[in-house]
Amino acid sequence: MDITPDLLDQAPLGTLTRLTLGWPAERTPLRPGQWLTTDEGLRLWPMMPPSSGRIELLSANAPRPGARFRVRIDGAPLPLPDGPLLLAAEGLGLAPLIHLCASERAHRPLLAMLETASPPLFRPRPSRFILEGLPPAAIAAVPLLEDWGIPSRIASPEGLPGCYEGGLEALLPAGSTIVACGGHAFLARIGEARSLALRLETAA
Repeated sequence: MDITPDLLDQAPLGTLTRLTLGWPAERTPLRPGQWLTTDEGLRLWPMMPPSSGRIELLSANAPRPGARFRVRIDGAPLPLPDGPLLLAAEGLGLAPLIHLCASERAHRPLLAMLETASPPLFRPRPSRFILEGLPPAAIAAVPLLEDWGIPSRIASPEGLPGCYEGGLEALLPAGSTIVACGGHAFLARIGEARSLALRLETAA
């Protein structure tokens, strides 16, 4: 079913665009693994379940100024395995990573790993969680996840302060159940380094 939501706000988030759409309570809430597709083919990735009549999303491109667009729900909820999860993401994959954390943090242990280029999508902060086996200098974490009590680390090939200088695959502990979210090249690289339980490609 097509929906014509109100565009309440939009703002740049690094190289991406953060959107806020109206989302009436009677509408079906999106679950991790689902996204919205506009009538122009643009994918909008929810960052959290809808709340207070609105939903926050990430997009690779901004809608046209003043655009009135229709969206449909695409994708399917991720069939998550039982037990602890290691979430790995880059680029637009940040949105489903945050969405998964918001949905699953009360039900299971989570560890989040993010790869980011310069400029980052947010200002990292030092983590208060000690993670065995990681380089001591790699302390940059995702602030929202820190507030939620979820350990996280950030890798950056650009050498951003506090981040691991290199690809994310070097930080992934062996034996973890990995859910990876990102573009095709990122998923292929992570899949070569570690076996993936689930992969969600965020490219259009």
